[in-house]
Amino acid sequence: MYVSVSVYLYDAGAKTASHGAFRSGFIARSNSTSYETSTGYETTVDYQIEPRKQPTVIAVFGPVTSTPGPYELRMVLLAEVPGHTDPHQFRHAVPVRVVPSGAQRPS
Repeated sequence: MYVSVSVYLYDAGAKTASHGAFRSGFIARSNSTSYETSTGYETTVDYQIEPRKQPTVIAVFGPVTSTPGPYELRMVLLAEVPGHTDPHQFRHAVPVRVVPSGAQRPS
């Protein structure tokens, strides 16, 4: 099973610089010697968003870990706007639960 995670970055009414990262703890990472060597995929964010433009999207696609349990999508971003001395920091965690294949989902 595969998953896609997308984060949309918008301007703050002026040119906005966004820096930080988001970590998808439930995406399996692989290498040439083993299918799943570790869990979690970290994406670096370093973008300039122009005002009144379409949002910038950051997307990650990958296999879901085969290990059931609770995980998180964690985001930490710093948005800076020229002329503003107080950048805004976003910290957010979205809980994700991986269930075994064929298991019933809670209703």
